[in-house]
Amino acid sequence: MVTEGAATCINPVNWKTDATPASFTFESGTGTITLDTLNHVLIADMSNNQTFRDWNRSNPVFSSLGVNPDCLHHWDLLFYTDQIHDNALLRSRRVLIPN
Repeated sequence: MVTEGAATCINPVNWKTDATPASFTFESGTGTITLDTLNHVLIADMSNNQTFRDWNRSNPVFSSLGVNPDCLHHWDLLFYTDQIHDNALLRSRRVLIPN
């Protein structure tokens, strides 16, 4: 498992470390990210999973590496870009302007 030994995991959509699910939109679909607190991994579920399955199957790089077409983790940065951006701004403001 990729995260063997990980101490924690943060849901990049709601920035929580518990199992509270977080919803987001990406292009024409909606998704939910849930944190598995036992294994410290993220579980991504999209309303349009078939779109990502089709892309994975048609992309020779991912197909040749044997990437499971249901694995959505190479899409992470696209899914969470807005939340990562907003959180970075919020955290930088706290450093520049302490409470």
